[in-house]
Amino acid sequence: MTRTCPSCSAWRSWGSQRVSRGGGPVTDEPVGQCRARPPTIDPENFSGTNAAWPVVAADDWCAKHRPQHSPVARLSAAPSRSGNGGSQA
Repeated sequence: MTRTCPSCSAWRSWGSQRVSRGGGPVTDEPVGQCRARPPTIDPENFSGTNAAWPVVAADDWCAKHRPQHSPVARLSAAPSRSGNGGSQA
């Protein structure tokens, strides 16, 4: 198994981006958002919606990799459940 971003439970596919690596030809490469940590705020833009998850290439990797099929990954991806679904008067 490769430990690149697309095999991680924190990966959210985001389409593709045109890139040139090392001065080579421009190609469409798959990219996604890494949701291993909360979104960060762009210090250059303090107006509007400026928090975002990092966009990473499909061949990137990191030490926080959690395989999509691991028990911890399944628990963290599960939707949260509220106790009563709302307040009662």
